Amino acid sequence: MITYTNSKLPQLFKHNNDSRSGNAQPVLSVVQHDSLPYIVLADRKARHNLLEEGYLLELSEKLVYDDAGYFVTNDSGNWQPRYNLYEDDNEYCLIVELAGFAKGELETKLAEKSITITGSRSDLNNRMNYPIIRRSDILIGSSTLTIPFEVDTVHNKITSDHMDGFIKIVVPKKNLEFNADNLSVSCIENLSNELLYEIFDYLDGNDIFEIFSNLNYRFQYLITCSSIPFRIKFRSHTTSQLIDCCKTVIVPNRHHILSLNFEGGSLIDNFFKHCIIDSSFTRLQSVVLSSVSINRVVIILFYLRSLPHLFSLNMSIREEEYFDLSDIYRIIFTLPSLKYNKLSLCLEYDEEDTNISIPLALNEQFSTIEYMVINHSCTPDKLMSILCHTPQLHHLICETLEEIEPASTNEQSITLSNLVYVRINNCQIDFDRFEMFMKKVSSQLQVLRIKQKYDKAYLDADRWKRLIKNYIPNLQEFIYEYPGYEYNDYETTSLDTTFNQFISPFWVDKGWIFELEINNKEISFSIHPHKKKWFDVDGNTENVPVRRNTDNALAPFIPTSQLLISGCSTTEQNQTFIDDFKALFVAIQFTHLNINCEKVPIEMLIRIIQLLPNLDSLKVSCMPIMQSAWLFSIDRDLFFQTSINNKIRKVHLEKIIEIEQLNFLLFLCNYMQYFQVDCGKDMDLEPIVRHILMKTRIYIPHLTCLCLNVQSGNEEMVHNLQKLIDNEKLLNKYTIKRISDNIILKWN
Repeated sequence: MITYTNSKLPQLFKHNNDSRSGNAQPVLSVVQHDSLPYIVLADRKARHNLLEEGYLLELSEKLVYDDAGYFVTNDSGNWQPRYNLYEDDNEYCLIVELAGFAKGELETKLAEKSITITGSRSDLNNRMNYPIIRRSDILIGSSTLTIPFEVDTVHNKITSDHMDGFIKIVVPKKNLEFNADNLSVSCIENLSNELLYEIFDYLDGNDIFEIFSNLNYRFQYLITCSSIPFRIKFRSHTTSQLIDCCKTVIVPNRHHILSLNFEGGSLIDNFFKHCIIDSSFTRLQSVVLSSVSINRVVIILFYLRSLPHLFSLNMSIREEEYFDLSDIYRIIFTLPSLKYNKLSLCLEYDEEDTNISIPLALNEQFSTIEYMVINHSCTPDKLMSILCHTPQLHHLICETLEEIEPASTNEQSITLSNLVYVRINNCQIDFDRFEMFMKKVSSQLQVLRIKQKYDKAYLDADRWKRLIKNYIPNLQEFIYEYPGYEYNDYETTSLDTTFNQFISPFWVDKGWIFELEINNKEISFSIHPHKKKWFDVDGNTENVPVRRNTDNALAPFIPTSQLLISGCSTTEQNQTFIDDFKALFVAIQFTHLNINCEKVPIEMLIRIIQLLPNLDSLKVSCMPIMQSAWLFSIDRDLFFQTSINNKIRKVHLEKIIEIEQLNFLLFLCNYMQYFQVDCGKDMDLEPIVRHILMKTRIYIPHLTCLCLNVQSGNEEMVHNLQKLIDNEKLLNKYTIKRISDNIILKWN
């Protein structure tokens, strides 16, 4: 049902006469666009028909569109049609919506860079002073429509057709002759606009203009008349290149630019001499300023304040003497749409000379920043001075948190109800100050990552437990690193106590693992979430680790502590390694061993496993090439005793080179239930599978799952292995499947 603002409007059009009902309906049709308004297409009455009928027409002075979206008039008397441009391999097709025009009332002309349509349109402005107008008095005025059409065409072969309120204009493309000079242009022109847009998305804006802008009219049109975004990066431009880029690329297309990236202070200085960033950069979302001078920062930030959609700002500031960051942060906080901010310092002096003091002003409008990277040294008080301006912050990364002055007695009130992520890459404050800071900001915290190496109080598991339970109750992921101390700096009993604290039920229930890494004689500690490393019996990565029960079946098991050994640099150090760490290995119940055998002899690996009776899983990397008579070159009594006593159920060989490496692990780990082997890209899998399955019957009866990690694994590999197993009857009941690059074989 179509209604009209002007109830007499249908009288302007032809009617279908229904002889049975006696009703006359206007010849109207409605076409729906993607969005309102709609448009009515109609056959307009010829002028002599209008003159024959004496009906009166009452017009509204403010009538522009009727309810159906049909354009009638406006104050200037110009009409505003819609148009769409399409193309195929041979021609361009322009379709313009011109409802209410008779066939002979329009003329189409093709110029070099445009199409012009001239025609007649009812001009009612001169009659608006009279509320009643006779149709015979309606004047026919002239109007002109010019449509940009910068494409390479055959000008003398344009055709146009008018039907049902549309005019269809067809313009043939120029046929490019086949030759070596234009072969590449012909090929790329076969690509659709959509595919070209995707290609442009991977290119720098400067490169797009340099490569495509002078090819032909089509590419000129795509670059200048479409809405593709430009990401522009200035690297090693000379002054003349930069000036040319500003004149030909930046300024004319500033409303298309999505990001600007400057690598170097001289580029930044020269750019802002020839171009000003202001509100006309309506789509600019990201700005990167590398090594910008402190003297330029405040001026640049002043201009950036006018950008309506600047979401990301990354700056590194260079300076040779003391300066104050307060004003810089203060202006950053006024950027109206900023979501991400990273500020780095490139200094030739001690960062402790940098000042930050940003007191809250009365009725201050807070920053919109949600993700902040403070890539410079900062004290807790300076950090709090920054954070009190960012109540919407949910991610915080601080490079260095240090204490170079007594704590302030002024306790700032701060509310960070959205903060869920905190990472401190170098924490140099004592644990007391760290606790004070976390109590202020951590109520909703879900992820905490911290690296600290100066205060052993951070190894107090009970203090961490109280802090987390009382002030960080929503913490889900906790990663703590305490790197690089000589083993001799610690008493064995002290390490034993530390480890036992971090394997209490509180830590186990959270799924957080305590890991000790030994590299030469240097030890490091870390706490991190348990990572899913194994495939379960259904072929999925385990959601819950497994534990051994009395009948040796797979049951839920939470690994409590892990040992990572990178080996020693000399043979002499290897000889004393076991003696140095024997007490530690015996005192701590490690459940997982990750060992790099590049510098660890095989016999040393056996001795380490013997000292770790609670091991449930083993990962071996860089395993040396084994001689076929390897069993006769080691302490056989030690080997057999270790193979009988260890209860390792899961083994991961990171890279296989020869079959004897498999034999060593198969004989060493008699209770193995799961075996993962990482194979090279071109390695033949069939000998590996055949060898392992033949050994299972005698040496490893508990093995029920084999996982082969193969780079670029495919279904053909799975089919060939299945054929091998069936033809040689290696297994009776089994399943085999591929998940990504893993081929998983299970049996019982």
